[in-house]
Amino acid sequence: MDLLALVLDWFKNNVKRENALLIICSIFIGILIGIVGYNALLSPQFRIPQIVSELQECKPYKQFNSKVSSFNAGYDEDWSTIYPPPPHYINKQGVSGKRGGKDDGYLESTNDPEGKVNYYKAPSSFDGDWRLYKELKISLKSSGGNKPFFNHPDIRIFNKKKSAEYFFRTRPEEEWETFLVPLEENQGWKLKGGASSLQEVLKNITDFEIRAEYSSGYDKSGLDDVTLTAFPPIKFQLCNN
Repeated sequence: MDLLALVLDWFKNNVKRENALLIICSIFIGILIGIVGYNALLSPQFRIPQIVSELQECKPYKQFNSKVSSFNAGYDEDWSTIYPPPPHYINKQGVSGKRGGKDDGYLESTNDPEGKVNYYKAPSSFDGDWRLYKELKISLKSSGGNKPFFNHPDIRIFNKKKSAEYFFRTRPEEEWETFLVPLEENQGWKLKGGASSLQEVLKNITDFEIRAEYSSGYDKSGLDDVTLTAFPPIKFQLCNN
């Protein structure tokens, strides 16, 4: 006698008819649920290994790097001066016996005695959020003129009408001098235009200027290696777990 016959005989002798029918229906439904569930787990949408893998996966989102202008190969990288436009040009290594900065080019401004203080104006590539940068590094030199004046900021940054100014302790030397400007509160920045903190200005830089004129009369200055130094490599990740 096969197994099915034995099971039916046992039900007939030991289980009431109404209870037997209920048990058989429950077993049948359980088998159907098991089949459906098993097929679902095998489908691409519900494979357990795939779900676990996706939950553990972290995808790189964004990395912030330093911004640099070095004026190499005689290119001004869209820098200019604020007035009169544009009294600036590129000096390249070997031209007129002059060595161009640390590499092969630098930006130079020759300033007339018109009574205004000239500034180098950064291109739009320097606009945006500066809060993830720790310092500004620039190389400058200045020479000529009759009488130096010091009551003008050396660095000016703007967030529309709000601004911050930074003053060097001395005029740049006639040979290249490197300046490090910390982008932090309580480090010598003077707030203007209604700004209540340096961070308020840094969050959206719309204009960035570096002083180009340091004396009355005819004088000139050079600018090279402008670097916005980012904090040690910052990587944001999006994770599902």
